[in-house]
Amino acid sequence: SQSPPPLPPLSAPYQRKLFLRFDKEHVRTRHLPEWSPPEAWPLSFDEVGIVVNLVFRSRCAISGLRPQDPSRPQFCLCPLDEAGPPVLRNTLFVTLAAAAEHRERGVAAMPPALRRRIDGAFASALGVEGREGSARWRGGESKGKGRGK
Repeated sequence: SQSPPPLPPLSAPYQRKLFLRFDKEHVRTRHLPEWSPPEAWPLSFDEVGIVVNLVFRSRCAISGLRPQDPSRPQFCLCPLDEAGPPVLRNTLFVTLAAAAEHRERGVAAMPPALRRRIDGAFASALGVEGREGSARWRGGESKGKGRGK
């Protein structure tokens, strides 16, 4: 199946709000080691743009709704798998309603076709798994410094 055409990128201030809320709810609540390999680093602000604009093309990962939809849905970032780490490949851009339903049901109840579509969106946008793809997209190398204080 073909990806939908991209929408204009969402603004940096909007992406920052998404990042700060996700960081507060899913990153700061976990004990993270002072140093960890790049693939285990928590979602960064730069990666929010990748998730929102490149992976899910400014659409809800579950319903396909856009922020410009007449219903004016509110959006957030939520983990694909609540048990997994708060990293790029485990983050969805979704409406608040889709996030609530996804959290209630869990990743195991996700229809296989939807899971394949989400996995395909990551593969298509990143080309490779994990943080290495995001570093390549930004045109730089990942620095091995972990999450600083």
